[in-house]
Amino acid sequence: MLEPIRTLAASWLFAGAVVAFIWAATGLLKNGRKAVLSAYFVAACGVWLISGYCRLGTNLSPYDFFSLLPVPVIYSIGPAIYLWVRDNLTTAEGSGYYHLAWSVVGAGLALSLFLRGPNAAESPELLWIIYFGAKSITMGYLLAILSRMFWLTDVEVRDRYTGLILLCSVALLALFAGLIGSIPGWQILRLVSALTLPGIVIGGFLFGLIHPDLIHSLKEDYQIRYARSRISHLDLDSIETRLDRLMDEERPYLDEDFNLAALSAELDMTPHQVSEMLNSRLGCSFPDFVNGYRIRAALQMLREERDRSILSIGLAVGFNSRSSFHRSFKKHTGKTPRSYREEIMTGSS
Repeated sequence: MLEPIRTLAASWLFAGAVVAFIWAATGLLKNGRKAVLSAYFVAACGVWLISGYCRLGTNLSPYDFFSLLPVPVIYSIGPAIYLWVRDNLTTAEGSGYYHLAWSVVGAGLALSLFLRGPNAAESPELLWIIYFGAKSITMGYLLAILSRMFWLTDVEVRDRYTGLILLCSVALLALFAGLIGSIPGWQILRLVSALTLPGIVIGGFLFGLIHPDLIHSLKEDYQIRYARSRISHLDLDSIETRLDRLMDEERPYLDEDFNLAALSAELDMTPHQVSEMLNSRLGCSFPDFVNGYRIRAALQMLREERDRSILSIGLAVGFNSRSSFHRSFKKHTGKTPRSYREEIMTGSS
């Protein structure tokens, strides 16, 4: 490669790495521990770019220790992105951190090549496996992510996420080009793939600045879609009638231990389905739904049992402490229990 072009390409990779590290740092500073995983995979992309810069800009041997050192990090990029999407944009349950075991595979391969010492250059096939594996794993996880997020192409939402869809498509094409570039005679595609990554990182960074609420919007749209899919086959009118009868006649909310699992059992539904039904039909969460009944019962008792203490009433309707009763009462009525009672006493005098 001509020296000016090599220098320009190396500078481009370095610029992408700098943006990746800035992006990761600002995410951590802004969101703290919640952003650890996203900051990690962005920074890991920066490490991959720095690795490319060293190879291209400093003529570092691919068999050198510092060339092989980032391999475990590079192997973790795909799994880390997948885990972030899984934990933040879907409803997956349980830990999925075993996916990061791919880093151990990468470390093992890199160590195996490094331990060959001066003879490492005689094992180009192992070096090929290392970098082909890195791109294959990352591409595989991106495909898994897109399969879970394919709903973004639905007519009602795709206009909002055109930029994100385009960015993901470019990333997939770049990785595919890198895979093809691993075949002898097609090395130019490997360079094209490497030089595309800084553009993806910079594009993602700018896209996040322009659309700061993107993640919240994605999560909200996914939850709406998920809710529809989980309860679409249920007779919601009948279930809502059963729910009203249960709450009015049996008054299970008076028990402070009444929870979502108990209500789900009464309705022969899963907790997820009950939660989704409350959100989609009544526009509230389970705690707000139950506390609404408790507050209505408390209002009646405050009117009818004026000699009874406020704490006693709060405990009687299902709250387990004075603070939780006061907090919920004010949320639903805009007043404290004491001020409400004083209004009643004043009005009747």
